Amino acid sequence: MKQHKHKKKLGFIGFGNMAEAIAAGLINKKIINPNDMLALELNPKRAKAVQKKYKINIATSIESLFNQTHTIFLCVKPQNIPDILPTLRNFYNNQLMISVVTGIKTKNYLAHLGPKAKIIRVMPNTPALIGHGTAAYFAHKNVSATHKKKCEQYFNSVGTIIPIKNEALIDVVTALSGSGPAFVYQFAQSLINSGIKLGLPAKTAKHLVLQTLEGATQMMKISKDSPQQLTNKVTSKGGTTLAGLSILNKKGFTKTVEACIVGATKRAGVLSRLFKA
Repeated sequence: MKQHKHKKKLGFIGFGNMAEAIAAGLINKKIINPNDMLALELNPKRAKAVQKKYKINIATSIESLFNQTHTIFLCVKPQNIPDILPTLRNFYNNQLMISVVTGIKTKNYLAHLGPKAKIIRVMPNTPALIGHGTAAYFAHKNVSATHKKKCEQYFNSVGTIIPIKNEALIDVVTALSGSGPAFVYQFAQSLINSGIKLGLPAKTAKHLVLQTLEGATQMMKISKDSPQQLTNKVTSKGGTTLAGLSILNKKGFTKTVEACIVGATKRAGVLSRLFKA
């Protein structure tokens, strides 16, 4: 494979919501100049919009992208991977590959890109779109400490990121924080609906619930107490909190939440097994 001496751009294969969140974070934090980014987006309308909004260069082909990049974010849908990976094999030239694709393991990438390929799997979540995401990553042994730090810098621009040493646990991360926002939204919607049914105006119910969730989250962040200990502190004998918690317990709230996470984790594992290298 011909060596390319001037690799100075950060590349994106696919430029959907998550890729946009990452790029916007890097640009807004002035970590990378838009001129030093290159995106490959097959939807012409989307590509034009990206170029206009962020001033990011648009690659004309996968070969062009690989010829000009040192790091590539793979941000496509899992179902597109079987078609894309064989193509990447022809042009991969020692770039750091950061995949945010659900369910595709490092061994799948290595099978196509070669045993020395540098692969990092990241599971981010959608609050990255507003700079408040959280992510976890698994780095293959081929990845250097310098590249790990670079990956962390990229994702810290849109929230936080932590390392995971066991790749199998990425499935748990997918369920807990990747899918987690949807579970929080459902809980919030249930609280809002309850307030409305009991007579509160919809706007008032939403404000109270969202502010309560934000305040409770901040309490959990700054307090040395566990969430359970904080619960105990606002629960008094014969009080309203205890009355509500008793109903949750009778309805199996904790077990239902645990089953939710287990089910989502299992599904992530199924998606992993669907792909054949």
